[in-house]
Amino acid sequence: LVIAFSFASDTWGGNELMKYASPFSVVVTEWIAFFVYLGIPVLVGSFSLITSHDDWYQNMLLTWFGCILVFAAFYAVCVVYYEVRACFTLARELDVKYECQEYGDGAGVKGILKRAILLRQVHRWSGSKVVSYIARGNVAP
Repeated sequence: LVIAFSFASDTWGGNELMKYASPFSVVVTEWIAFFVYLGIPVLVGSFSLITSHDDWYQNMLLTWFGCILVFAAFYAVCVVYYEVRACFTLARELDVKYECQEYGDGAGVKGILKRAILLRQVHRWSGSKVVSYIARGNVAP
């Protein structure tokens, strides 16, 4: 549901993730979105009307639903891909920064997964500390 709401808000905001993930230019991506949301369903509805189908609206709505479903599935795959890639990048950079190679296979997928699980457990089960500082004197921005 979170990805579905994110898809709806991204669509409302102008398909920013689709523009980033698409190998095409921004204009081509906008045209693809137009055809997915309106073009293909209207063409199917028009063709159904021309061929005198009694359930033309049903054909158009099912086509529209299918197009949105395919577009949302592409969005979900992009979200999962970028999240996993960011996790691997972060774990790999932390391994290099803190020289944490004791888990064996530090640069491989298995070592990165071990490190990511460890970082998640440390974040989940560690406490937190709030520190406040008072600055006096001339503090230049």
